[in-house]
Amino acid sequence: MAIIAGLLHLSTRGDGSGYFPGVSLAFALLGLGDGMSFMPLLTMAMADVPAPDAGPASGIVNVSMQISAALGLAALGTISDGHIRDLAVQGQPPRAALTGGLDLAFAVAAG
Repeated sequence: MAIIAGLLHLSTRGDGSGYFPGVSLAFALLGLGDGMSFMPLLTMAMADVPAPDAGPASGIVNVSMQISAALGLAALGTISDGHIRDLAVQGQPPRAALTGGLDLAFAVAAG
């Protein structure tokens, strides 16, 4: 829930938002959510692995997490870029178009 709250908070920041408290609060929520979810998920993934297979299993779990994160980032970047281009074509200033694209990406990530 903390990750979702952080992403939703980022999706509502305007192009004139300051770092403190707006963005820093979202980053704190993201960090809290990451810390509370990633290690338990890794522990659950490794719980039933026999000791001799722990090394390769840990490697597979970590690589799959990295690949999933890279694919998710690529998808969100594509969504953001498309929306930025749409907003720029509609006549939005570059700063507002960039903010609008990132807001959409954060909202999709929260979903």
